Amino acid sequence: MDTAARRPWWTFVRLSLRALIVLVLLIGGILGWIVHEAHVQRDAVAAIRRAGGHVYYDWQIGRNVTKVSDAGLVHLKGLTGLRQLGFYDNAITDAGLVHLKELTHLEMLILDGTRVSGSGLAQLKRMKQLARLSLVRTAVDDAGLKQLHGMTGLKELRLDGTRVTDAGVRELQDRLPNLKISR
Repeated sequence: MDTAARRPWWTFVRLSLRALIVLVLLIGGILGWIVHEAHVQRDAVAAIRRAGGHVYYDWQIGRNVTKVSDAGLVHLKGLTGLRQLGFYDNAITDAGLVHLKELTHLEMLILDGTRVSGSGLAQLKRMKQLARLSLVRTAVDDAGLKQLHGMTGLKELRLDGTRVTDAGVRELQDRLPNLKISR
């Protein structure tokens, strides 16, 4: 007689219960991770809003943050999945850009009207997916543009109202021939 046929029926149930317990633990772990990520995002958004900033999600306009200072950028640290981020007419400086270096999934970054002058752009080098960068009405100059020389994934750069010269644009264009620069 087959050994499986001689086993009592509850041994099969026990095996199924073990599998069920493993499945429940696996699902619980995944849900716990998702909830943790949601809490990190919720806390960052709350901190940005307390600092006078605004957050818009993809289903609204794209993720943009405005009216934030360098200190407020600290709260972006856990939001590594951000794809688009925009800052308009606020007090962000080169020193504040250090808080963006972990946002390696950014595809678009707008720093229009900020106090960025260029040296902080070195913090963007790890952003291999960054395709669009806007530095409109900033104090960025030719020396600041040199920080972008190795960013081969960059496809569009806006420099309207900056201190960049024609020579600085030519040098960057030589390094990144596929880059579309508007000024």
